[in-house]
Formats: sequence, C-alpha cells, structure tokens
Amino acid sequence: MTKLATEPVEIAAKCLACHIRYTGICAVMSFEELSEVGRKTIRRTFKAGTPIFFEGDNVRAKNIVKGVVHLSKGLSDGRQQIVGLQFSSALLPARISQVTAQAATDSELCAIPNALLTDILGRNPKVEDAMYKQTLDELDQARHWMLSVGRKTALEKVASLILMFVMKAGPVSGIGYQCDLPLTRTEIADFLGLTVETVSRNITKLRASGIIQLDNGRTVTVNSLPKLKRASGD
Repeated sequence: MTKLATEPVEIAAKCLACHIRYTGICAVMSFEELSEVGRKTIRRTFKAGTPIFFEGDNVRAKNIVKGVVHLSKGLSDGRQQIVGLQFSSALLPARISQVTAQAATDSELCAIPNALLTDILGRNPKVEDAMYKQTLDELDQARHWMLSVGRKTALEKVASLILMFVMKAGPVSGIGYQCDLPLTRTEIADFLGLTVETVSRNITKLRASGIIQLDNGRTVTVNSLPKLKRASGD
C-alpha cells in the first residue's frame, strides 16, 4: 500500500482536520514529519485576553491554529505597548521571549517540542525556508507600521489597520470582505499611538463615508475595498 493511500490513517486526526494543514510550516513538511508532529504536539485554547507567555519566558515553539495574538513590550513603570500582531498559521518561535503574547481573540495554539522542531529543521530545508520567509514578512510588516505610525494621518492609520484585518481574514462568500475586529478600541489606540476618542471618531468617518459598515460595534463589512485602500494612504 502506498503512503498516499495510508495518509488518512497515519496522520493524527487533529492534523487532518486542521485548517492550517496546508499553510505555514506544516504545508512543507513531509508525510512522515507531519505524522510525527501530530503525535507529539499539544493543542491548547486561550480565551480572548488570556496571556500565552510573558516577556523573559523560555517558550516552546507554537503554531497559531486559530485566532489573533498580540505581542507587547513593557517598561519598568508598568506601561505596555502593543508592538505586533500574529495571525493564523504564524509560528511563535522557541526562544527566551522578548515580548509578552496575549490572545486578542479566542485562540488555539499547537505547541511543538523544541527537540522535534530542531530535528525537522535539520532534515527538511523547506521548513527552514518557510520560517525564514515568515521572519522576512514580519520585518516588512514592522517597517510598514513604522511608516504608518510615523507619517500617516489618524484616518489613514485606522483605515490601514482595518484593511489589514479584513485582508488577513479573506473574502466571505456572498458578502465580500468582512471580519470581527480582533482588538478593542483601546487596544487599537495603543497599537496606533492614538487616543480612544480619535480611533472612534475616525471609524465613524469611515462609516459616514460609506466605506465600511460596523455591526454590534465589532463586525466590519467593507463596502468598497478600493476606497478603503485609498483612505489608508497605500
């Protein structure tokens, strides 16, 4: 019997049913490697607002299966700043963490034993390439937000963030681009370096101009993607 024929039997059920099975590092793993990962990884769920790990923790590599995770840095006086967002299929690497990670939405993460990941990296250069590409993508995103926070107007900042959220979520059949905002307005203000009042005022501007709809204070529907892109300054 070929490996292809036995794949549904040998790969763990949690991996077969996983919607990131064909994205991120899992997409480039061999059949044998994915079988081993399925046997040895641990899935955990985190409610929105729950810390996943703290700055200074020695953390195990974690794949984000579902949800959005925000990363923050702290100052000695207790102040916090959100410095990044991670979405489904992103890998949080094994390391002494330089940030605190918190579930921005209800999230599910898959923890990979460090020894197993190191072994796979030594055997499969495609996994290493996928991790390298993610690092470059994160660097590009950080540069983009440096531009946004440093040079864009408040309206452009808010529009840029909403644009990123809906593009990450992808189009919804029969609706177009729609998503639930994964951050509260306070968190959006923190991330963009604005006040909560300024964030609310500019969301209202986008609604009034017909670019977006906002239901229940959280669900954003984009009426015109080109107009949202123009409003973002991109």
